[in-house]
Amino acid sequence: MNGTTGKSGRRPAAPRKSSETRLSRLRKPAELAVDEWQRALRKQFGREQRFVVENLGEDPVFSEFAVYNPESRSRYRVLIRGANAGENHCSCPDFATNDLGTCKHVEFLLAQIGSRPGGRRALEAGFSGAFSELFLDHAGRRRIRLRPGREFPEDVRESASRLF
Repeated sequence: MNGTTGKSGRRPAAPRKSSETRLSRLRKPAELAVDEWQRALRKQFGREQRFVVENLGEDPVFSEFAVYNPESRSRYRVLIRGANAGENHCSCPDFATNDLGTCKHVEFLLAQIGSRPGGRRALEAGFSGAFSELFLDHAGRRRIRLRPGREFPEDVRESASRLF
């Protein structure tokens, strides 16, 4: 993965060049809702960073990562589960309070993973582990969601879908 040298090695990733128009942090574009603008800013900022990444798990896509910023010396844990806002998680204060379901650390990793062969396709398909997960969706109105695993009992799915 660009930005890492493997599970144990580390090196900063080069900033990504973007062909998209640069957004202003101070003025919301008229065509975007506030939450769309804020998500786009985090996407833009995340892709410009020189973070150091370490994959803490086994899977190259759906894993837990340590994201380190050499400039600020901050380190956060990021869990990647899919391409959509609210599916992933980061331990940074911005993620915990912005109600967007993303942050620059998540967006950095999504860009890195998505740039690899098959990465974007895997992200769009989403995580499908053998185990099930309950998680807090941080995108918009916070809610508890269920991500059923492959071994989730079929006879429980309907009841669970009404709860989560």
